Amino acid sequence: MRTLIFLVISLLALFASCSKESSLNSGDISEFYNRADPPFQKFEIDLSDIDVIKTANAAIYFDKDDFVDLSGNIVTGKIQVEVLELVTKGQILLYGFQSASNGKLLESHGEFKVTASQFGKDIYLRAGAQYALHLYNPDPVEEMELFYLEEEDNWIEADQDSLSQNTVRISDGRDYPYITFPDRLGWINCDRIIESLTGYSNVKLTMENGFTGNNTEAFLVLNDLNSVIKMSYDPAVKVFNALPIPNNEKIKIVTITYIEDDVFHFGITESTTISKLNIQIETRPMSFDDIKKEILDL
Repeated sequence: MRTLIFLVISLLALFASCSKESSLNSGDISEFYNRADPPFQKFEIDLSDIDVIKTANAAIYFDKDDFVDLSGNIVTGKIQVEVLELVTKGQILLYGFQSASNGKLLESHGEFKVTASQFGKDIYLRAGAQYALHLYNPDPVEEMELFYLEEEDNWIEADQDSLSQNTVRISDGRDYPYITFPDRLGWINCDRIIESLTGYSNVKLTMENGFTGNNTEAFLVLNDLNSVIKMSYDPAVKVFNALPIPNNEKIKIVTITYIEDDVFHFGITESTTISKLNIQIETRPMSFDDIKKEILDL
């Protein structure tokens, strides 16, 4: 009788495990981001009488002949401008792209997406034109550079030369000390490259079976820098890897998993980087809204 009971319990446990892994395998993490609803700010300006566009963290200045349509014709009259500004680690994680350029860690002052349209159609910055972007920061630092998003999760310096004069200047302006001049619309970033004097950490994350790059995204968030790194999944060894991070940095590892049928899991743990750091994490079921709040509070 005991043998029969043990067999039944074992079969039920095996069934539950297989059922969970099957559910995990059907999950697609893009479902989480489809619901994220980025907080775009919308403005209407008249190109014949342009005033500054002010957001919570920026002041944007255009000239009246800055815009062209798809055929290259100068745009006149009223246009619509949309701005997405991401200045906190939580905002960058949820709506933006990781703080990295060609495998190097960046510290970000903020990621911004600026687009324009007229009569529902995209318009573009004229060749040779630049707009002025003034950024708020109560404690500006030197060595900030302007970056453009080359491809997903990789930022490229605007002037392609880290040794040249900085493309982000510091002015005497109390409210908007950073000034830069992008020559295109779309995604831009105000960053500096972080180098280490104490060596770099190789951070790896292992999760339980079924948590993969298809249904899970893992992030490394630095406590003392405004930096967020998306960890890449290696299916051969079932491990998430981060790009090299300076040693002795306090970090958080954050994971988001979509299982199926509106079921999400969230995990977070803290550590300090050393040369080789292997991390495991426990996740728990959590609603989309609660995960979003946890992320924005980082």
